[in-house]
Amino acid sequence: MLKPGFTEQPILRPFRSKESNRLFTLMNQPAFIDSKGVRHETVKGMLTDLASIPMLAQGYFGNVDHRGPGAIHDAGYMLSKVTGKSRAELDVLFEEMCLAQGATSLQGQLLRTGLELGAWHAWDQCQAAGVTWADFDVSVLSAEEIADYRVRFNIADIQLS
Repeated sequence: MLKPGFTEQPILRPFRSKESNRLFTLMNQPAFIDSKGVRHETVKGMLTDLASIPMLAQGYFGNVDHRGPGAIHDAGYMLSKVTGKSRAELDVLFEEMCLAQGATSLQGQLLRTGLELGAWHAWDQCQAAGVTWADFDVSVLSAEEIADYRVRFNIADIQLS
């Protein structure tokens, strides 16, 4: 069985768009091995807002490095129609990842509860759209990666404007 934990930390680059200036491009593909030995992966080039912790609560979670858990959780939501993972599974996984990053048990429970209460909109968007090119910063992808993603995620050709 694989050793639980992160394979590497995310390498992030700020991404600015008309919709948000709080997005980041994932420049590598970190993964997390959960306590059952299951590997949960991200996708290079995907856009992530990491963990959307409300401003008022950020001080309480300041000691928890949420970059890896946020990126992998976002990838889980985005890829859920491909992987078949449920929202509940992914929210519990987020808690496990935060605990692995040093969160206390109470912090982990509160972070998961925050997802259960506040992430419906993100989940619904992922379920409605599936994986689309809008989920990626295509400027960091090679032609081979674009061709692979097109097949692997069943995405139509890129429409550049």
